[in-house]
Amino acid sequence: MSDDKIIIPQGTVIDKENSNLDTGDIMFKKVSPEVDYDIIEGWIVDVDSEVCRVRRSTRFSDNRNSMHVFPTREGAESVLNLSLLLQLRRKIVKLWEPNWEDKSNKYTIIRKGNRLLVTVTKHRFAELSFDKKISAVYFLDENKAHIRAYFRI
Repeated sequence: MSDDKIIIPQGTVIDKENSNLDTGDIMFKKVSPEVDYDIIEGWIVDVDSEVCRVRRSTRFSDNRNSMHVFPTREGAESVLNLSLLLQLRRKIVKLWEPNWEDKSNKYTIIRKGNRLLVTVTKHRFAELSFDKKISAVYFLDENKAHIRAYFRI
């Protein structure tokens, strides 16, 4: 056995706890790839709802604020617009929230290519959902710029 070589599959290490080297039973366990979390850079939405560029030398586990860094400016702007749209949507639908467990119609605003459409669904989750088609159409007409920014059009 001294001349035998053990080929360790990529992404694994020898599982010393479950292997028996005396009998030649070698077990492997998967390992997570190394990720360098020491430098975090990208875009954040600050407390004033401004999209700002950041570069921090920190670790995710050491700074909860670092967990909300978006890799692109467009990603941060999209989330900022979604937040605004959900606040505006609440003014129209009042206390209604879609129940995705039931099979009732929900009217949702979707992106199809570079177009925005109101469509009906019974079970597909969508953030911009309404209980009435007229509400969805009105919301789309009144908030087109923010909806386009959310969908990155």
